[in-house]
Amino acid sequence: MTVNQEQTSTMRSPAIVFAMTGAAGLHGGIAVVNLNIIIALVAIARAHNVLLTVLAYHEKDDDRPASLPDGVEYRAFRSNRYAMAMDLWRRSSDKPLFVFDHVNVARALLPLALLGHSRTAIFAHGWENWRTVKWTDSWSLRSAERVLANSEFTRKKIKARFPNARVAACPLGLHPGFHLNDTPPGPASEPLSLPDCNGVIRQLGQRVLLLAARMDPTERQKGHLEVLAVLPRVLAQHPGVQLVFTGSGGDHENLVS
Repeated sequence: MTVNQEQTSTMRSPAIVFAMTGAAGLHGGIAVVNLNIIIALVAIARAHNVLLTVLAYHEKDDDRPASLPDGVEYRAFRSNRYAMAMDLWRRSSDKPLFVFDHVNVARALLPLALLGHSRTAIFAHGWENWRTVKWTDSWSLRSAERVLANSEFTRKKIKARFPNARVAACPLGLHPGFHLNDTPPGPASEPLSLPDCNGVIRQLGQRVLLLAARMDPTERQKGHLEVLAVLPRVLAQHPGVQLVFTGSGGDHENLVS
């Protein structure tokens, strides 16, 4: 039975509702992770004969991920919080498992989750789940059937803040379409070269510090400024070290100036 055939049966339960900020229509690490989550949920739906629905808060209909089979319902809400909340409450009567990509999205179902009338699982990607977590969101984490932390470090931090939370580490992986070599690659045939902050192409040496993260002026927790601050001391002990920032974002000019 295909996922398309499964979705035509509206009388079947259980079901999974994946409520996310967005995937194909957004930038950033969580959006990329959501593409992987969707592929995994499609496989789970197919293997266990489960109805799958995907809801996207910040996206529009044209942003439907290509990995979603035609029979999987996809609804986009164009950042309309009220419309998405009403949709979640409507679906709650069917008792699906709600999977949220961010604790903020889970806020709409908090009353039902607290009363045990709604089953929820929440992905936790950063310190907004323990350091700067809002009071309402803390209860979403504590009432979830499972909080899926993106690392063992994040799991420990959430458990330290909320000992009763049911947290499991779910380390991030590569996209299923990523090609893996059967054996480790040999030495590169040509030296790797990249443009520097002035646009000059430079060859990479033997000592390189790599930071792969979005450069966003509204979200400077990725470590770019901290690495730049300690770079002179690193160079004093290890001359010739090269620093490489890879990632997009509007903070690029500020960081390289």
